[in-house]
Amino acid sequence: MKTDDQEQRLLEALRAVLEEFGNYGEPRVRGDGDIQIPLDIELKKARARQSNLADAFSRMMSEDLGPKRSSTWVKRSQKITPAGRSQRGPSSRIDNGRRIW
Repeated sequence: MKTDDQEQRLLEALRAVLEEFGNYGEPRVRGDGDIQIPLDIELKKARARQSNLADAFSRMMSEDLGPKRSSTWVKRSQKITPAGRSQRGPSSRIDNGRRIW
């Protein structure tokens, strides 16, 4: 069976199947031999609008988070004594790149 015969039979079969699906256009054979079945233009535009709206909301929500804050203070460690009382350990902070106790 020749390639052209197979291509024609496949296109006929696709046309028969696509009759049931009104959202798709006529199948076309591209220059490289691939078959393209286009989606209805209005559906493409609607999908693009929905995607753009979702992207806009996503950007807006991420901007609302604000910048992340960094802390220059080192948290104190707490030690538990045998009596059950907590004692604070040494604390430090960083000043101009040097640790201050």
